[in-house]
Amino acid sequence: MSRTSIIMMIITLGFYGIGFIYLLNKAFHSKKQR
Repeated sequence: MSRTSIIMMIITLGFYGIGFIYLLNKAFHSKKQR
């Protein structure tokens, strides 16, 4: 595996992780307000 493909994989995983955490936080806060 080349270095560029590894970097791209890490960036993609990080992007999905941030999006997943963001959605979880949104759902958690909306539940808390009710």
